[in-house]
Amino acid sequence: MKLQDRIIARIPEISLLAGGLLLLYFYGIFLPFFLALALAYGIGPIIQKWQKLFRNWELSVGLFLLSLGLVLVLFLSISAGFIARDMQRFNQSFSLLLEENQSQLDAGAQKVQAWMSEFVDSTDLEQKIRQQIASFSSGDSAKSGLSLSMENISAGFSKLQSFFKSKPTEADKGFQLPQFGFWYQFGSFLLYFVLILFYYPYFESLRERYHNPGLSRNWQQFWTDFNQSFVRYFKLRTRIVLWESLLFLVAFLILDLPGTYLYLILIVLLLYIPYLHYLLLIPMALSGLVLSMELTWPYWMVMSIIVGVFILGSILEEALLIPKIMERHIGLNPVIMVLGLSFWTYLLDFTGVLIGIPLTSLGLIYLKRFILPQWFPASSGSSE
Repeated sequence: MKLQDRIIARIPEISLLAGGLLLLYFYGIFLPFFLALALAYGIGPIIQKWQKLFRNWELSVGLFLLSLGLVLVLFLSISAGFIARDMQRFNQSFSLLLEENQSQLDAGAQKVQAWMSEFVDSTDLEQKIRQQIASFSSGDSAKSGLSLSMENISAGFSKLQSFFKSKPTEADKGFQLPQFGFWYQFGSFLLYFVLILFYYPYFESLRERYHNPGLSRNWQQFWTDFNQSFVRYFKLRTRIVLWESLLFLVAFLILDLPGTYLYLILIVLLLYIPYLHYLLLIPMALSGLVLSMELTWPYWMVMSIIVGVFILGSILEEALLIPKIMERHIGLNPVIMVLGLSFWTYLLDFTGVLIGIPLTSLGLIYLKRFILPQWFPASSGSSE
């Protein structure tokens, strides 16, 4: 009877774990709904203020969405020309860089060809390639011994992938998560978001009904920890990201760095994980080379300015923004963030980039509140 009582007491935890596995397997179906619901809960209070003015919820939602669409169209109409010019210059600058250094590239290709000739007859290989291209273009590929087909390309690509990956076991081959396209998830998110806004009073009543103060202490602490480690962290970190983004925006516009808008988008995303935006210095090294050729400046001077902007941003963040904005002991350790983001990105591809940090936060809190106390009951009280 004692064992039965223990099993019954663990039913909520077991149900939560089973539900989590189900959500993970069908993430492409449930994730857009939960993201839209979270965004609707954030925007709902704003529309409620509009309702006091217009007296009708559906009218308030319609006017809010219309205003949002007009702002988006206005922003695109103003910035589209600048963004198109920047991206065109970004692409053309690398083409110019390729043309200016064609002789060095040809010399490098000749060295590679000389090295390959020690293993393969380059003349014979070139003739075979030309014959293959001719047979493919003339529609005679079926008669060719080296037929060029999508199946052959796919097989070759699979062999190339197998060189970098460990050989999958039979168990790995039998289990794969369903694949959901990005545009399918994005379209589902927009549809859910609009529908939830129109029926927001219903979802608000559900939240009030099931926000039961009589929940167990562990569950109350679970949601408190999640709010502290992710929700509040995300809000406060967003303020820091906005201030730092202004620094990068001004610096890159003054430099007129090729690809400024693309870099800014990536910087805004990467700044949520401290110091991860330094990875962008790798592609910026090429943009800096192009800029130095355009301005006839020394390359080291351009890169010194770019690196200096990154260092200045980190100094401002550590010395001014974090003490003023971010609270102490809030959020995840940056190393744990990178580890969790790597895991969820590998598992869910691009979707894992979007939800990797909150899932990691939830997993650690669940482990701390429900799993570790079963194995280390003496330390569970101190962990709180």
